[in-house]
Amino acid sequence: MKICPNCGAEVSDTAKFCRKCGTPLEAESNIQEDITAAEQAQEQAAEDIAEEAVEPAVEHAAEPAAEAEEHAAKETPAFAGDSYEWGPPTGAPEDYNQKPMPPVFVGGADHTQTEESDRPEAYTYREEIPDWDHTAEFDEDDIAENKVVAMAAYLLGPLGVIIALLGGQSSPYAAFHMRQGLKFLIVEALLTIIAVLLCWTLIVPAACGIVEIILAIVKIISFVSVCKGRAEEPAIIRSLAFLR
Repeated sequence: MKICPNCGAEVSDTAKFCRKCGTPLEAESNIQEDITAAEQAQEQAAEDIAEEAVEPAVEHAAEPAAEAEEHAAKETPAFAGDSYEWGPPTGAPEDYNQKPMPPVFVGGADHTQTEESDRPEAYTYREEIPDWDHTAEFDEDDIAENKVVAMAAYLLGPLGVIIALLGGQSSPYAAFHMRQGLKFLIVEALLTIIAVLLCWTLIVPAACGIVEIILAIVKIISFVSVCKGRAEEPAIIRSLAFLR
């Protein structure tokens, strides 16, 4: 049943005119249908807007994860013929309960490098020893027994060289420092001769005196080196080609 908008009388749903006042009812029915259709259209539009707002949010949320995976792939070290693995060494039992291990270098084939000593020679870093350091050439017992004799070559001048020479007959370590002390004596003698011959210039004797002071400092450094059990050619002296 529906109500007549003019007189308020009740009429059937299929009636086109009010039986009491004769007011057409078809237009009212069309208005109701239009209102219903409009409400449905509004609801559909609201649903479409909500879906459009959700899709970009999902896409933006997936972008950081994709970027993180791409960054991790770039950071993974890769070498031709080699590979890296995470976890315990190859052949370990499945219940290997240990802390996570860093990447294990696998050299070209199936061999797993588990110890630092097993790494290829290319991965081993060694300190380069200068050519003027001869400490490794001498026996530790020889150094310990003849260290005092070697000190004399730098402290006692010509007498110290003679003492080192006598001790060097049975000690390669003492003989090495005897030769260094002898080089000091030769350079000091040359400086003295030049200063005497050119004493009238004043500048040359002063320069020779400064060089001798520097050589005295180098002697002290060499003495300290002997105290440490080293066998190093003294600075400045080792750069003189005619003494090699």
